[in-house]
Amino acid sequence: MARQKGLYFIGRMGNVVGSTWKGIPYLRYMPDKINQSEATKQSSANMALASRISAAFRKSFGPQLPQPKDRAIQNRFTGAIKKWLQTKPFEQTLPSTIVPYLTGFDFNEVSPVQARFPVPVTLQENAQQPLQLQIASFVPEQNITAPAYTKTVNLKIGIANCAMDSCSIKEYYFDEVSFLYNNETIPERLISLPYLVDEGNIILALISLQYYTKTGGITNLRWLPCGVVAGYLK
Repeated sequence: MARQKGLYFIGRMGNVVGSTWKGIPYLRYMPDKINQSEATKQSSANMALASRISAAFRKSFGPQLPQPKDRAIQNRFTGAIKKWLQTKPFEQTLPSTIVPYLTGFDFNEVSPVQARFPVPVTLQENAQQPLQLQIASFVPEQNITAPAYTKTVNLKIGIANCAMDSCSIKEYYFDEVSFLYNNETIPERLISLPYLVDEGNIILALISLQYYTKTGGITNLRWLPCGVVAGYLK
């Protein structure tokens, strides 16, 4: 980097860049090619792939997300996908229900799903059978944290199947169930998806809750839990 004196140049001409730093004009030479390590190249590739996967899932889950246009949440989700890709998940030979960094991801940090709805949820697939989502039985007043005067709760379930070769959602399934907030047991819920999962796909199940009182639905962000509760990799 070289200082400029008198009249100085701001901008770029060829490989020469003119700018200022703390009021001091300078010139800097930019090389034609920057050598990157293999690790840096792989990190860049993972980030590009994570961005595409993140956008695909967020588009499908959009109606459930409490803040679908929040850039900080978008970046945090993309970062979680990048960390997952760095584990080289598709080098394994068997399907897996373990999807680190993504299972348990909250799209609303001020209202974590596991804190509001600590009910076991799993994705499983049997031979020649469609993928199934299983939600264990629960008692609303005992197992769900809700604001005062809650009368009913809407449980919304979104399941998106993303093909890694195209970074696109191949299938999307949505289900919703409403129940009274009382001490009556809600039986186990088993949802069979209407499709078989192909190899090289990742499936994420998202759950969001909407609480209702006498006056209507609660819109306070701290009572809008929404997060990934289960994942499946094939």
